[in-house]
Amino acid sequence: RTAEESEGFLARGMVVATSCPDSGATARTVVLGAWGPSAGGLVFGSNPHSLKGQQLAVDARCEAVLRWGQRQVRVRGSVRMGSGEESEAMFRRLSPGQQMGLTFLQQGRHISETEHNVALEKFATMSTVSDKENGHLVQVSRPESYSAFVLE
Repeated sequence: RTAEESEGFLARGMVVATSCPDSGATARTVVLGAWGPSAGGLVFGSNPHSLKGQQLAVDARCEAVLRWGQRQVRVRGSVRMGSGEESEAMFRRLSPGQQMGLTFLQQGRHISETEHNVALEKFATMSTVSDKENGHLVQVSRPESYSAFVLE
């Protein structure tokens, strides 16, 4: 928690490596949402249709690398798709800006420059919208293209 207080969500970044026969090995950084026995392992969120999601559908084996101070921790195991409840909980752990980015910028999908500009405009509009009763940002709904993954 101390690292997260000083570094923000970057402290929860972990590298996830996946592989499949067609596209080979790939690695990318994801946000660690929950961990430990009560979470069932390491929980992160992503688009199941992304390269990572497609690779995990073919071969559920995965390795994650987390930074722990000056050390790194490697975790190997199999990944399962999270339930709807796990996916919703993971999405809610993200900041409002991250939630809006995943919703409007359509992570994992190639979009045209026009679609990108429209998404940025929607994102900018939502970023400034407030609920007039309590002054909080309007809650963003979890996009269908966002799911939790659990490295067991």
